Order: sequence, then structure tokens, then C-alpha cells
Amino acid sequence: MRKTAIALLALGLVAVMTAPAFAASFWSETFSYADGGIVTVSGGLWALHSGTVTDVQVVNGEARLLPANANDNNRSFIARDALATTYAAFKMRVGPIVPTTAAYFAHFKDSGTFNFAGRVWVQPNGTTQFNLGISAASTTVTYWATPLDLGTNYNVAIKWDGTAGTATLWVNPVNEGSASIVSTPLATLPSTWAISAFALRQANNYGEVFVDNLGVGDTFTDAFIAGPTPVEGTTWGKLKALYR
Repeated sequence: MRKTAIALLALGLVAVMTAPAFAASFWSETFSYADGGIVTVSGGLWALHSGTVTDVQVVNGEARLLPANANDNNRSFIARDALATTYAAFKMRVGPIVPTTAAYFAHFKDSGTFNFAGRVWVQPNGTTQFNLGISAASTTVTYWATPLDLGTNYNVAIKWDGTAGTATLWVNPVNEGSASIVSTPLATLPSTWAISAFALRQANNYGEVFVDNLGVGDTFTDAFIAGPTPVEGTTWGKLKALYR
């Protein structure tokens, strides 16, 4: 009996050590709510951190970011270490309203209202295209080499590296090794930033942005719930879209 108990205990320890780490602090968001302001229709999963006008709107199962200086909203997770690496991925499209000014519409943030990391930018490029860019935290933006088309859905992934003070952006990646761009590093590393939320920002004249299938995690595959499916899939990456 004693040997059996020891054997079962050993098996239990192996199971714990080999089981995937289901990080309760991370989530996926498919915006499967009724139409309306995101704070209200999400039941408080999304919160307001800036603005006094109109929250991001959920329209037909997508988040619609108004092309105006309106409210900025975020959904939180357990605060990360300042040196941690955090990923997010989402589906997006711009239009039919055409961007007229470069502005960022999505980013990581800490619990405050100005430490914004991994900012994703839209820049105008004629009447049928736009440029997509990434910055670590400032207005020094690195843009994707190829202009993207208005009205077309793109799968975008970003990474915030607190140790390097850089942000990385992928467009329609297959895995983390796919083509990417990296922002200019911050001159001073943010040693006190505890990234704890992903935010959607509404700003003047950057066009009309729609976001869907948003995921956040501490690895590329844990965040990426919008196809194409990354090659190095994980059990958590396959299951987490079922839970919010």
C-alpha cells in the first residue's frame, strides 16, 4: 500500500510539472456582446481609463473605434513584471472612413493613464490604403514596409519586451518566426512599468478601425487566436478561445 501511495504521488507530481500553464491572468476576447458601449455590454470586463464622451462601440460582434477624440477603454489582466514579455494578437481592418492623421489605436498599459507600451499606429496612405506601425511607447514609429488596403481584414500580433524596451509587430503571421518589424528601443527602460491591461484608443482622424478576436498571453501562440493558426500551437492556445 505504501509503495502504491508513493507511486501515485510521483505520478501526480509529474502531471503537475508537465501540465500546460493555464494563466488565469490572460484572456481572449471575441466581442460576442449585444451592440452598444463596450463597458456596459461587456458587464464591466472592459473599463474606461480616459475620456468623457463615447466608449468604444460593439457592432455586430466587433469593436468599432470611432474616428474621433472619444473614450479609451481597456481590459485588464494580472500585472506583469516590469521586465516581462507580453504578447497580443487581433484581427483588424481600417475603413471605410479614410485616415487623415497618423495616430495609435491599441496598446498595452499599466494601471495608470500614460505608461502605454507597444502602441499600434495607423498612418494615411492615399484613398485606398494605409500604413501600419509600431512604437515602443513614444511617437518614434516603425512602419510595415508594405501599405495595407482599406476594408481588408488583417491578423496582427504584437510583442512588448520590457527588458529590451522594444515592441514587435507582425502582419498575417504563421508563427513567431514570420516577418516582423521592431520599434526603436526606449532610451530609458521602464523599470517600474507593471503592464496589466490591453487598451483600445479612439483618436481624431485616424480612420475607422474595427478589432476582433483579441487575445493576450505570455507567448505568441497563447495570444494568437485569429487565423492563420501558428505552427507551434499549444493546448492553451487551442482551448482558450472557448473561455472569457
